[in-house]
Amino acid sequence: KSINDGQPWQASKKIDLEPADEFPENLRHIERSSAALQVETLKTVLGKLIEGRGFDPIWDMQVLCAVNDKSPVSRRALNKTLQNLLNPDGERIGKNPFRVGDKAMCLKNGFRTEHWHGEKPPVVYTYYVANGEIGEVVEISEHWIAFKISGRDVTVRFGRGEWSDVDLAYACTVHKAQGAGFPVVIVMIDGSGGASYVCSRSHHYTAISRSSKLCITIGRKSVMAEHCRVVDLDRRKTFLTEEITACLQPQ
Repeated sequence: KSINDGQPWQASKKIDLEPADEFPENLRHIERSSAALQVETLKTVLGKLIEGRGFDPIWDMQVLCAVNDKSPVSRRALNKTLQNLLNPDGERIGKNPFRVGDKAMCLKNGFRTEHWHGEKPPVVYTYYVANGEIGEVVEISEHWIAFKISGRDVTVRFGRGEWSDVDLAYACTVHKAQGAGFPVVIVMIDGSGGASYVCSRSHHYTAISRSSKLCITIGRKSVMAEHCRVVDLDRRKTFLTEEITACLQPQ
């Protein structure tokens, strides 16, 4: 709430995972001065949440970041680390970058037609899969992956030529997480130049408010404070003022 109101914010002094009021104590900050230390701390935090709190490290937790690449705490860099940490024994085949059991996300809206369910006579299924939908890789080959969408009894395939339309989702950008919710959110504060173009007060408010039970921010609080001084609504030109003024003018 403080971030959304443009006020200085403080992390919670305690963590209350069973809140009794509207504003629970569920925001923890871990100060780290470098990206390398952030990543090592992330690994430690995930281990403690698994052992001490009983959260599923893949499906109860979501790591959020600012940018897709060109940063040590970007989506692509973090996903490589988290895949090896959280799904080290997932079945692998050839040069397929995915493993069975991986958490993945669709990156493109579209209808997908499936013929591979094995019914006799064959039945054709058409599903709409939205950009940002998360699911589990349930089967792989050298040429395709089967992707079961969370919350839907739907499994679709992405062929090798379509692997740019789906990617690992242990970490995802705050932009992709808009409208979603997770029990635990871990926000990686990014001090890179690329992140400065996308991070703002609304960016960090969106990130923190994705959590329903616990949010942990890792990085330099001063960087986050600098980002929060940016109000990106000021960058938008909607011409709403001009439209309202025109409507109020005498005819």
